Amino acid sequence: MANVVLSNVQKRFADGTIAVHDFSLEVEDGEFLTFLGPSGCGKTTTLRMVAGLETPSAGTIHFGNRRIDDLEPGERNVAMVFQSYALYPHMTVGENLAYPLRKRGVPKPERDTRVAATAKLLQIEPLLARRPKQLSGGQQQRVALGRAIIRDPDVFLLDEPLSNLDATLRAYMRAELVQLHRRIGKTMIYVTHDQVEAMTMSTRIAVMHQGRLQQVGPPSEVYERPLNRFVASFVGTPAINFIDGRISATGDGLAFVGDGLVFPIADQVGGAESGGGRPVVAGIRPEDVTIGGGQPGQGDAEVLVVEPLGHETLVVLRVGTSQVVARAPARSDVTPGQRLPFSINRQRVHLFDAATGDRLG
Repeated sequence: MANVVLSNVQKRFADGTIAVHDFSLEVEDGEFLTFLGPSGCGKTTTLRMVAGLETPSAGTIHFGNRRIDDLEPGERNVAMVFQSYALYPHMTVGENLAYPLRKRGVPKPERDTRVAATAKLLQIEPLLARRPKQLSGGQQQRVALGRAIIRDPDVFLLDEPLSNLDATLRAYMRAELVQLHRRIGKTMIYVTHDQVEAMTMSTRIAVMHQGRLQQVGPPSEVYERPLNRFVASFVGTPAINFIDGRISATGDGLAFVGDGLVFPIADQVGGAESGGGRPVVAGIRPEDVTIGGGQPGQGDAEVLVVEPLGHETLVVLRVGTSQVVARAPARSDVTPGQRLPFSINRQRVHLFDAATGDRLG
């Protein structure tokens, strides 16, 4: 096992495009860390630099005390699982699993023993004689994982390995990967644009945007304390609500004043230095909006859309000129066109500087 340390890593392509900017991060020994971000944010490029499939333009990468960014991929002892599975179609499952060992010159008796043990670990023993085209997507994914496990690498690298699966199978495989990580205890770096995968599987999440690292932390911390507006918007389903406003100084302290929404805020967010007026954006999670029991200054809102989801109902409200999504119970009698009182959990409102997008307070 090994920790992975990236120090001031940059990737500039021949056309001048900088895919990764001054990226520094330590992935702890044995943890499951996820690179999360939209397409084109640099997460796969970063993973490929760790694997040795891309060469950093600047910076260094270490596994423990060993610098590896100048080593060939085969010298790094990493295993990579791709989105496409990359199984050899002319080989059986057993032959696919054994191939990395055969390439290394491992004797056949040892190969057979390790193939059997890996197949048992992943519960694919009945599939060993089949070829990839005879397997379902989930079975192919298990074989791809098995081919990585059998090499006994220091680091596992997984590049959106579940994106080709349907929703039900993706949820099942998420749980399987978490259990697998617990059993083998190896360092895993996982790439995804799916924040549900990141939230449910990771020890920590590294959020990326436009080639830059935005925030690193446990899933709960990234969700509860987003460091900027991008992180707040990208993590969470349904997405966070944003309302433009300003900080206003009142006789009782500071208040957020927005279109259709006014509430007091803590003094430590700043903004009263020049008598208030600092432009800010309030971020409010849908679960922190309650329909009914309106508080002073939070009045009524018009119901625009009702979205029953079975286990809950999402209600889209018009607050001033903004649309705000609220969670409601599954059996809700709310209907479009109603005007209903609403309230927010003021202790859980996130405030961001309107110009920089950085968190306040």
